[in-house]
Amino acid sequence: MSARSRAALAPRPRPASRAVRASGLVVLAGVAGLLGSCGGTPQNTVLLSFFEAPVVTPLVPVAGQNYVINFGLFNADEQDSVISNVQYTVSRNNVIIVSSTVPLLTSHVPISINITDNEQSGIYSYVLTIDPNHLVPQISTTLDTEVFQVKVLPLTVM
Repeated sequence: MSARSRAALAPRPRPASRAVRASGLVVLAGVAGLLGSCGGTPQNTVLLSFFEAPVVTPLVPVAGQNYVINFGLFNADEQDSVISNVQYTVSRNNVIIVSSTVPLLTSHVPISINITDNEQSGIYSYVLTIDPNHLVPQISTTLDTEVFQVKVLPLTVM
């Protein structure tokens, strides 16, 4: 008999029985259930964010020309929820230029916001912030801020 044949016939260690594995899962599921229900309050599933990247129109404005910044606010709650009075701010070069409130933000329904600006030539940093005072309980606040720049070209006369 070859070494390969002997190896094929040799007894192999058996995995734990299905009953043992299943009971282990039940214990783990029970512990997870206890951990999830500590405090007796339901888990928060609200996650506010921006819906896609902000869009500037025209893409490259010139000095003195109005340009529109469009962005969307989004409630990515896993459950159906409606959040009222969600504040947002828009800052340009560390100065708040818009502070407003969305009356209702329903989960999975983006709200489109447009603001108009007009600047001289230069590069301007914008910061959009949802719920700047953290009044809405969320599972994470990492998506509450969007940062981008707008380059305004000098006006050239020919």
